[in-house]
Amino acid sequence: MSRKKVKLITLGADPEVFVSENGELTPCIGYFEGTKDEPTIYEINGTEIGVQEDNVMFEFNTKPADSKEAFIEIMRNTLTGCRSLLDDKGLSMEIQSSATFSEQALEHPQAQKSGCDPDENAWEEMMCDPVDLSTIRERCAGGHVHLGIKVEGEGQFPDPSIRSELVKLLDVHVGLEDVIRNPDRVRKELYGAAGSFRFKPYGLEYRSPSNYWIASDELVGKMWDNVEKAIKAYNNNFEITEEFGNQVVQAINTCNVEVCTHLLLTLNKKKEYASKL
Repeated sequence: MSRKKVKLITLGADPEVFVSENGELTPCIGYFEGTKDEPTIYEINGTEIGVQEDNVMFEFNTKPADSKEAFIEIMRNTLTGCRSLLDDKGLSMEIQSSATFSEQALEHPQAQKSGCDPDENAWEEMMCDPVDLSTIRERCAGGHVHLGIKVEGEGQFPDPSIRSELVKLLDVHVGLEDVIRNPDRVRKELYGAAGSFRFKPYGLEYRSPSNYWIASDELVGKMWDNVEKAIKAYNNNFEITEEFGNQVVQAINTCNVEVCTHLLLTLNKKKEYASKL
């Protein structure tokens, strides 16, 4: 049965990063106002940036981009602006996906907050509650992407099943590469499970990726390309078999670089699949 076509209208992100002071990681607590619902908005060199503290991390929101070129430029300008904001506080940005803090550094109540809402899981079709951080000294940073999507013949993105199937394909084209490029087992044990997403009025927030991809223009562009590949695969009616899906989930959740690489190579060798991407 042919699917209704979906189109990527915009792509945005709300990455988290760690911060350091004089070369040492430090909790980003008490430096910036703003919340998830109402981030503090700054305009720096013509770029609008929403920022807030998230647990011990610094989080920022990018404006939605309607093209690969715009996505790269917006991320570049946003990172420049964020580094300026941090520099004003005597802090530096550290793009890494996990870090371990001392118990003393985590005494503040904010350091015990874990997420604001449960995640959906596209594979298990269930809600996943936030992690209890009370006995954990590790903290993890994500690089979530927000897809603004429209469905053929419709003005919104109303069907939950469309989003679930698309998230599975995002795991294939974004999630597997996330593990290959950033095999952080600490983060995968706590966050970023295969299939993690949240419904949004404009589409969805894909929550499996870490923040590795914001480190360069090339990687930012690659993220756009991989999201588009997932959408093309969906529009070409690619069906993920139960066996292949189980392998993808297991490879991502165990941070198995070898299996992730094998799965991508296997898929790219299928001419009837790769030729449509």
